[in-house]
Amino acid sequence: VAFACTLMLAVGIVYLAPWQAEPGPQAYAAELAGQRSVTLEDGSEVTLGGDSAIEVTFNKERRRVKLLRGQAFFQVSKDPARPFYVEARGAEIRVVGTRFDVHAGSVMHPATKVTVEEGVVDVASRATAGSSAAPGPKVRLVAGQQVRVEQSQLSRVTTVDTGQVASWRQGKFSYHDAPLSEVVADANRYRKNRIVIGTRELENLRVTTAFNADQADTLVAMLEQSLPVRVFKEPDGRVVIWPGTVEE
Repeated sequence: VAFACTLMLAVGIVYLAPWQAEPGPQAYAAELAGQRSVTLEDGSEVTLGGDSAIEVTFNKERRRVKLLRGQAFFQVSKDPARPFYVEARGAEIRVVGTRFDVHAGSVMHPATKVTVEEGVVDVASRATAGSSAAPGPKVRLVAGQQVRVEQSQLSRVTTVDTGQVASWRQGKFSYHDAPLSEVVADANRYRKNRIVIGTRELENLRVTTAFNADQADTLVAMLEQSLPVRVFKEPDGRVVIWPGTVEE
C-alpha cells in the first residue's frame, strides 16, 4: 500500500509539473494621469502611461505582452532564444532587444503607432490583435522610424527625432499634423473629466500643438483658440467639442 501511494504521488507530480511550469498572465496597469514602471522577470522594463494596461505571458519559447489600452515604452532585454512580442490593437511587434514606444489604438483613435528609439523591430498588421490569424503585411523599423497600423493596413514609414520618442515619460506631448482624435484620446488619459468630439467630421481635423500632462485640463481652451471649433462644458464636467458653426 505504501509503495502504491508513493507511486501515485510520483505520477501525480510528473503530470502536474508541466501545468505548474506555465504560469498565467500577469497584469499591470497605471492609474489615470499617472505613470508606472514595471520590471519583467527577464529584466525587460516597461513604462506605462496614464490609464494604460498590459498583460504579460512568458514561456520557454517566447515572451509576449498585450498592450490592452493606452501607451507603453519598452526597453527589452536581449534573448535571441526567446523573441519578445507586443500585441496592440491591429498590430504585432517582434523584437529581440531594443527600445521602442507603442501607442495603442482606441475606439476614438483606432490607429496603433509604433516608434523606435534604439534597435530594430518588425511590425505586422493583424485583422484583430491577438487573433489566431496569421500576421499580414510587415515592415522593419530602425531607430528614428515610426509606422501606424489601422484597419489591417500599414502606413508609410516616417522619420522622427529619437530624442523626442516617448517624451510623454517627462510629461510632454507634441503633435505635428495629427488627427484631433489622437490628441483628445491622449488628453483623456490625463484628466478626470472626459473630452468628447461631437461629430465624426472633426475626428480627422489636423492638429499641430504641444502641451504638458499638467495642462490637460486647459487643452480644450488651446484647441478652441487655434481650431474652427467651439467647446461646451456640461454640468457633469464633460467637455464636448463641436464645429465652430454650431449655434448656441
